[in-house]
Amino acid sequence: MQSSKLLSEKNSFLPPSNEITGKTTLSILKNIRQDRRIILGSGSPRRLELIKSLGFNNIEVRVSGFEENLDRYDFNTAAEYCLETAIRKVASIANAINVNEESKATKTVIIGADTIVEINGQILEKPSSVSDAYRMLSTLSNSMHLVHTAVSIFTNVDKTVSADTVVPLSSAVSYVQTTKVKFVELSDEDIYAYIETGEPFDKAGGYGIQGFGGQFVEHIEGCYFNVMGLPVSSLSRQLNELYSQGRL
Repeated sequence: MQSSKLLSEKNSFLPPSNEITGKTTLSILKNIRQDRRIILGSGSPRRLELIKSLGFNNIEVRVSGFEENLDRYDFNTAAEYCLETAIRKVASIANAINVNEESKATKTVIIGADTIVEINGQILEKPSSVSDAYRMLSTLSNSMHLVHTAVSIFTNVDKTVSADTVVPLSSAVSYVQTTKVKFVELSDEDIYAYIETGEPFDKAGGYGIQGFGGQFVEHIEGCYFNVMGLPVSSLSRQLNELYSQGRL
């Protein structure tokens, strides 16, 4: 009884649903849950866990058909390479949905990402072998590196057109967030014991901060979740901004 009264008192302070003044998805969550189709364009269980923390329900997972075969040397920076990869991954899913006309009657948002590690201008993606994992972890030992996560959001919502107009899925916003990570000094014994866990092989840079690899991290500067693969706070704010613009 007391909790119901408390909830009622809290609700009395909230603005009407058509007056969105918040800066995160919390303030628009009720509206988004009503009629939005949320697609995570990634097979990563870590990204699925993180996007659920925004409060979305019934998240659909689709893995991109993009081969991720861009030449990193065609880009001026590692961040630009990461961003283009994320955009291409989400665009592949959006194009398939547009072709099949799946989103004609549904407000749809696709969220995808790509994560890479950069150290001294060298890009480290997922290791391809034990020797590759050893090379990456040895390089990161006792050093500061950068973790870039690029996020790309496609939607089919545009309030500037009439309600009966079919809007194809297209890019709404894409951006890169970077976190600095400092590793402790690692011995060969540390590295090989970590490789034996199997954890390095599906992770950029050959480690997962949320797993055994967290033991190697001395400190970070920036968003922790960005290192996991999805910058939760900035994503929440970007989605809120798109909603206020009539693009979500």
